[in-house]
Amino acid sequence: MTTQLGQIVEYVAQLSELDTTDVEPMAHAIELQNVFRDDAVRPSLDRADALGVAPHHDGQCYLVPAVLGD
Repeated sequence: MTTQLGQIVEYVAQLSELDTTDVEPMAHAIELQNVFRDDAVRPSLDRADALGVAPHHDGQCYLVPAVLGD
């Protein structure tokens, strides 16, 4: 591991020899774009349809066994 760390230090020393006076600081090496779609309001799943596939429900919510006790 000492050899590998030494190689990293040598590489950083090489980089410090470069003239970076006209280079803007950046957080990433490449230009990033937002890959998420815009939020849009749209109809959601009907409650009766969602509860219809549940093994146990009370008409409004799923019923599940208590995990932390009574």
